[in-house]
Amino acid sequence: HHLAVTPCNGDYKVVQAGGHRNLRGLGLAVQTAGHKWELVYPEYDIDWVGEPDKDKIPTILKFLKGNGELSDMHYDMRYDMKDGMIDPYNAGKMLAKLGRLTLIADQLDEPDIRDILLNRTRVRLSRWLDHTTKNLLIYDSTWGGVISCG
Repeated sequence: HHLAVTPCNGDYKVVQAGGHRNLRGLGLAVQTAGHKWELVYPEYDIDWVGEPDKDKIPTILKFLKGNGELSDMHYDMRYDMKDGMIDPYNAGKMLAKLGRLTLIADQLDEPDIRDILLNRTRVRLSRWLDHTTKNLLIYDSTWGGVISCG
């Protein structure tokens, strides 16, 4: 799925026959030892934290804190994600949600909610960084980079 942003020249190798099947169909780009990929994405000028639409702030606040136990301020990862019994890709999505909710609370001047979410994010993320999950992160010396061992 990255083939569209991979310039196929130089040290790149794209297999024009064979490939591998995945959920998106047949993938022709295959990473092989001794070759490298550089993904070239266009640069977008996007603010880190945008300004919310003033008309939507009451609705955002309702779902952040005014919806009882269903409020986003109570959001947490599932038990298997908390313990790291899941792959880091999906856990990362849940950590990103916690981080985004933290930024929203901060931007809407809700320091108590921000601090609750920030602490929850810190605790969940530290499990991965402190090597205390059930699916440890390790360095792959063959391809380079961090992968999970499970």
